[in-house]
Amino acid sequence: MFIKRLRVVLIMSLCFASCSILKPSLNPEQTKIETLKVVEILATKPDWLDNSSECATRVMPVNEKKVVYLDDGCSNSPKDCLEKCKNEDGNACYALGLLIQKRVDPLSTASIPLFFRSCKYGIVSGCTNFAASKLDLDGERDADSDTCAADTFEQTCNNNDPWGCSMYGTVLAMGIGRQKNIEKALESFDKACVRFGEEDDACKSARQMQQIVEKEKGEKKLK
Repeated sequence: MFIKRLRVVLIMSLCFASCSILKPSLNPEQTKIETLKVVEILATKPDWLDNSSECATRVMPVNEKKVVYLDDGCSNSPKDCLEKCKNEDGNACYALGLLIQKRVDPLSTASIPLFFRSCKYGIVSGCTNFAASKLDLDGERDADSDTCAADTFEQTCNNNDPWGCSMYGTVLAMGIGRQKNIEKALESFDKACVRFGEEDDACKSARQMQQIVEKEKGEKKLK
């Protein structure tokens, strides 16, 4: 087992030119309160929310949209982001999902349908986050879920999503949803560092896994 537990928070470390659509004026506690109100709304399962029991590969965008803001873009008014998400703004869905993980609970299930909807409306990183949130490495293995996660990571990695490549390398190294393939896993870890460089969180995660895999590979050769 390479990692005891995979946390589902896959927050991109790059700050884009426009990190926020709104100038934050709420303090962290106020933001949390407003975000919890959104979580309560999501708990009612609004009819516009997509069926997130599907695999993200079924809604993978043909044309990727640029991520123009992260969780800070929703911190001033989470409800505004919820409304934008309802109106098919994939970036708002993605940022709101990140905000819930940051201000409420890193493992909150409320983010899952938001990431799925962000995937559907053009945010490839949302597809990766959705797949990761459905992958429980500590629970009982589910072959369909594992295959879906691996398929999603493969596709998002093909679209040059760093976390997609980091996660695809991980499932290949662990033999989850794919036949174990160490060489291909190492290639995927390298690709995780191409888009944003070595300082990106996805790259750092990939390098950590890469070291573990290479160490085990070397130990096997010595036996």
